[in-house]
Amino acid sequence: MKHINEKGVTLIEVVISLAVLAFGILSLMLLYTSGIRGVSKAQTLTRKTNRATAQIEEIMSMKYSKIKVNSCKTKTIQNITMKTCWTITPNSPIKNTKKVKVDISFENNNTGTISYDYIKPYHK
Repeated sequence: MKHINEKGVTLIEVVISLAVLAFGILSLMLLYTSGIRGVSKAQTLTRKTNRATAQIEEIMSMKYSKIKVNSCKTKTIQNITMKTCWTITPNSPIKNTKKVKVDISFENNNTGTISYDYIKPYHK
């Protein structure tokens, strides 16, 4: 009996190879898009954190007697509207301190609210 020396690749092997390759490429594309979403969420959180920090630093730099206002500011940067609200609670948690609470939310999308609480002590 003669052995036939087969050289080359059959059509089924080519189709299976292409299917495996396509599956791998599709998986990488899905990974890439989820990475982009993660970066977008991180940017949003960074913007909120920076805005809250700036507002707290502004309030904390004020004299103790001048910190009386509960208010909100709205600011639009790159088509994103941020609402910053702060609440001042005198004599909280102890006498001669003021509790400063800052809340940041984005009005253009539903990414939640970030909140910070600080205590401003009385200094003569």
